Amino acid sequence: SGVELGAQYQLIQTKDVKWYVGATLSTNQSKVLELGNQDKLILEMGDGSAVISEKGQALYSFYGYQTDGVFAADDDAITANLKDAAGKSFAAGDVIFIDQNNDNIIDDRDRVNLGNANPKLFGSFNTTFQYKNFELSAIFGYNSGNLMYNAVRRNMESMSGFTNQLVSVRNRWMSQGQDTKMPRAVYGDPMGNARFSDRWIEDASYLKLKELTISYKFKYLNGTTVYLSGENLLTITNYLGLDPENMYSYDASLRGFDYAKVPLPRSFKLGFNIKL
Repeated sequence: SGVELGAQYQLIQTKDVKWYVGATLSTNQSKVLELGNQDKLILEMGDGSAVISEKGQALYSFYGYQTDGVFAADDDAITANLKDAAGKSFAAGDVIFIDQNNDNIIDDRDRVNLGNANPKLFGSFNTTFQYKNFELSAIFGYNSGNLMYNAVRRNMESMSGFTNQLVSVRNRWMSQGQDTKMPRAVYGDPMGNARFSDRWIEDASYLKLKELTISYKFKYLNGTTVYLSGENLLTITNYLGLDPENMYSYDASLRGFDYAKVPLPRSFKLGFNIKL
């Protein structure tokens, strides 16, 4: 279910000056009503990520572990008394995973719904300003409240092998008492610190300048117009990936998965609309 609204308004209308503005606002929310004889359906991906569809919740929500920082010292880890599925204790420098069922074991039963990629609001707004034969127009697009799985960052902050890593891993845990959100570096990641969790789920809300065009219409050449246009000129977002406007696949279950698909390019066009 959803709502779509649109409006256009003429701010100025004179012989030489015209100014128009417009906007659209949309919301579209989904909720699973029935799944046959089961309450939830979990779809596992090859890299250990997963999505869940469960009654009363949005379709294809991210499904993984919740975290609460990193153990700063061994005393903190001993007090928490958490073990992995193999019975090995978490130690200083390991991620603090939330023990959802209070059995002191971090395993698949501690995974929860982490939200979904559907935006709460999305749409566009535009403006066109005309002065005599000149015209300037701009189109903006926005998305708000949507989440994205940054699989690229997960791979490049895992610190489990010898591949290149992001500069952010310089802040990793290295000594007792260190307060940081980046876990220790251990070859092979034996405690699963890089497992699929809310560490890799980011707010992908954005505001984009989709298109900016300036044009001039020649009065004595039958209205022939010359224009310069730029696309994808500006993106304002807190998302750490290449592009918050990302759709890895046409498969709806992969909505919000960022596996380093090539982002939309910034481009410029110079053109003529010739009338004979």
